Amino acid sequence: MTTFGIDVSHHQPDFNFDAAAAEGIKFCYCKVSEGREVRDERWPEYREHALSAGLYVAGYHFLRSDSPPEDQARNAIGWLGKHTPLILDVEEDKSPKSQPTLKHVQEFISAAKELDAEVSMVYLPFWYWKWIDQNHKDSDLKPLPPIISSDYGVDTVGPYREIYPGDDSTRWKAYGGVTPTILQYGSRASVASQRVDVNAFRGPAAKLAKWFRSPPGESTFSLDEVLNPHADEEDQVTFRQCLLSAYRLSDRFERFAEAQRRRVAAEVRRDEDNLEAIKAEIHKLNGGKKLTKQDVVNDLIDRLKD
Repeated sequence: MTTFGIDVSHHQPDFNFDAAAAEGIKFCYCKVSEGREVRDERWPEYREHALSAGLYVAGYHFLRSDSPPEDQARNAIGWLGKHTPLILDVEEDKSPKSQPTLKHVQEFISAAKELDAEVSMVYLPFWYWKWIDQNHKDSDLKPLPPIISSDYGVDTVGPYREIYPGDDSTRWKAYGGVTPTILQYGSRASVASQRVDVNAFRGPAAKLAKWFRSPPGESTFSLDEVLNPHADEEDQVTFRQCLLSAYRLSDRFERFAEAQRRRVAAEVRRDEDNLEAIKAEIHKLNGGKKLTKQDVVNDLIDRLKD
């Protein structure tokens, strides 16, 4: 199963997320910020529109080498908002010149943690990783969050499904010791009547909840995925754990509810027994006669006088 998503910013004005969802798009990451000062003015609006359209959503920060990563983290997280994962965009910018290294990446991730935020994924394409490796001899991506790569091929224009090279394409090649989790395979795909960067994820949309904010009401796993006999081993273990936990919780609730029912019933029986004993005592004290309300009042008055 392949799930498709998009990358948008203010460069796609008035983007129609409902139309994108109707065309089959399931996730998107939108630009939040860049450097230590720039903030994308469309981010809050696009985040809410994408979620309401039923998409999995994350924001991304464009990392620069010309300002401290700590300042950039404060800028990004201050504009990101709560409950939305952050993706770090790591690539060269020629004007003004910026060439962040893996050291910048690690410093940004550490600064984000200090601000109680977490970088869920890193966009670091193969071509830029090669430049880092050749110039800084620092190529190990294993310590980083999951990688988003990009390889556009000839960057064909057309509907996003038609230009996808396939799950077995060499564009999914591993580098830096890891295989990309998401592949950006084009920058001129047609989605919702606009040209956008388009991405593929080799798995069901529900698994994106590990790195993206889920749309309202979306469950982590669908029933079809739970019952799928061809799911990979990791998913099968997760499904079994979820089902076992649900069964145990249900069993514990039933036992708790039964214990509560028994306790309440016992208290009711004790109250009924006490009530009968009180009635018998009153009857005895009154010489077998039935007490009236006035008798009770008179008894209370007498007690107060004493």
